[in-house]
Amino acid sequence: MNDRDSKGCHIKLLLKAGNGVLYCSALNPVLRSDVSDYLKKVHNFDDSGFESVVPKKGLPIGKYQVGILISFPGSDSPIAQFTDRYIEQRF
Repeated sequence: MNDRDSKGCHIKLLLKAGNGVLYCSALNPVLRSDVSDYLKKVHNFDDSGFESVVPKKGLPIGKYQVGILISFPGSDSPIAQFTDRYIEQRF
């Protein structure tokens, strides 16, 4: 993901249940010009920020691995990346 600009990309939240079922939710974009400044790379990472409140209403009880799905302009192949973080829906 470091080899292309974030300009115009769309980022979504992924939640993967233990049985492999995926849930997808939109995220709110946040301008992060500091990321481009810090990395001092050729690419523009200003559109790499996002924020979200995890939508637990309607989510079945269970533990979910957190990931993101990034779609780049002009590409038919979005990129999914899962973290080592989990959320749990208890009721």
